Amino acid sequence: MKVHELFETVTVASLRGTSTSNEPFPGDFRLENTDVESLEGCPHEVTGTVWIRNNKKLTSLKGGPKAVGNDYIANNCSLVSLEGSPEKIDVDFMVHHNNIDSLEGCPKFVGCDFWIHTNKLTNLHNIHKQIKHIGGLANFNCNPIKSHVLGLLLIDRLVRVDLDNVIVQNIINKHLKGDRDIFACQEELIEDGFEEYAQL
Repeated sequence: MKVHELFETVTVASLRGTSTSNEPFPGDFRLENTDVESLEGCPHEVTGTVWIRNNKKLTSLKGGPKAVGNDYIANNCSLVSLEGSPEKIDVDFMVHHNNIDSLEGCPKFVGCDFWIHTNKLTNLHNIHKQIKHIGGLANFNCNPIKSHVLGLLLIDRLVRVDLDNVIVQNIINKHLKGDRDIFACQEELIEDGFEEYAQL
């Protein structure tokens, strides 16, 4: 089932902002607890929050909104990638409790917090090339991350990270609060026995 199939039974006024219209969808857009397998037919732009939750057949964000005025929430689905994400999120980006194993396709700009905990990320290789700005916290807890965290220091405005490995988390956070000296952070990680983490 695709999103536009859900709209076939609603009035034309309710369709304002979907892909059949050039106007932004006013307010929040909710797609929760459905059997939707594709976001094809979603509004191109949403002025409020996007809620895409508990859609267990949904594996991709392709076809979803490209511009969002508030939070973008796509949790408790079966997402395997971030392909199709908007490039810019004004507030929070929440894609926790999915099956995501790569940061390919993630937003370049997240205005506040980035919540991607409880997924399948094994490393953060070149994260700084995927995400340029996070204006708050990045939560990677409950991911089996075992390497490549140095790129976190190159993300503009990132304040704090949460990782399962608390020692690595504390080292990264110390350097995020300081001068963000990537070489000093790398040296400290290696000295503490975390050579695999001490890579971009």
